[in-house]
Amino acid sequence: MVPVAAASRGMRKGFYAMIPCQQTCSAYHEGCHKQCARWAEFQQHKRMERQAKKDYLNYYNELCSAVARQFRAIGAVSLSR
Repeated sequence: MVPVAAASRGMRKGFYAMIPCQQTCSAYHEGCHKQCARWAEFQQHKRMERQAKKDYLNYYNELCSAVARQFRAIGAVSLSR
């Protein structure tokens, strides 16, 4: 991939492209991400990262909820603050 200046793509300075490769890919053209293997791989990687984060948060949410329920059951934690 060859860096291409944002100005040559008709973009404003400081403009954030929705497609990360839009400003750097020499083969970029409107709509190319729909068939681009690199873009599909990037999306798959991000999808897996998001799922891993969700799994992590769900696991620890369930774990903390179980501990909180146990403390409430023994009367160690009041429900009102």
